[in-house]
Amino acid sequence: MNLVGLVKAFVLRKHTRPSETEGMLIIGRCLFSDPELGVDAILHDQGQSPMSLSSLMVDGDVHQMIDKLIRSEGGGRFLDSPALFEIKYFQAETGNPPEPTAVALVFDRKSQPAALAQSLSEKLGRAREWERLGRVGDAMLSYRVALDAHPDNPELLYGLALLQKRFWRLLPRAVTALKKCREARPECAEYALALAECYQGVLDHDIQIVGASAEDIREKIVDLLAAAARLKPDEPSISERLRKARAAAGSHGEEGFFG
Repeated sequence: MNLVGLVKAFVLRKHTRPSETEGMLIIGRCLFSDPELGVDAILHDQGQSPMSLSSLMVDGDVHQMIDKLIRSEGGGRFLDSPALFEIKYFQAETGNPPEPTAVALVFDRKSQPAALAQSLSEKLGRAREWERLGRVGDAMLSYRVALDAHPDNPELLYGLALLQKRFWRLLPRAVTALKKCREARPECAEYALALAECYQGVLDHDIQIVGASAEDIREKIVDLLAAAARLKPDEPSISERLRKARAAAGSHGEEGFFG
């Protein structure tokens, strides 16, 4: 069975509608939980949101109602054309407190490997378009599936990290992504600045990073800002951030430097 093209994802939760970020995480867990799918599922551009997120407006079983959601969202062709589309169903408990959640992932049976050869610029453009529209969850999902096809690409990692660092719980993931960016392109000042900001967020939210103390992180911030200042010597704002970071590292104070 050739299931390489994920074209649409539906998430139906019992009481509360998942946020876009929640939806992205729920769909990601489904993809990685099924060895048949693995990380080869590529989200194709259908001219609409790749995610449909909803909650039940009436009493019922979400697992029995998921097909009704698919039809109500204009996905009748997915249900009526089994020769063209394969629907994979998942059951989960998500949210806080946990609620019954049904997930349906729609795959294009006719997708061929050539369809996966979309250019990096096309994948990057799709993710940025979702971001421009304010659809953060869709943008994050698009970056993730693009990274499946282009592992460790710094442009994709950078775009994903900029979204992740908006959410303090995702700061460690943003740090990991930006470290890979720095390794790939140490001459890029933007990568150094973004990583310094993430490390500052880690300090601000008292997030623990394995093998790094608060003092270690302050030193990393200084090193990153010093590198950025060398790469962009004509930008006084970077030098001012560096001055404040050095003061914070020297006094172990709590003064920020991105105010």
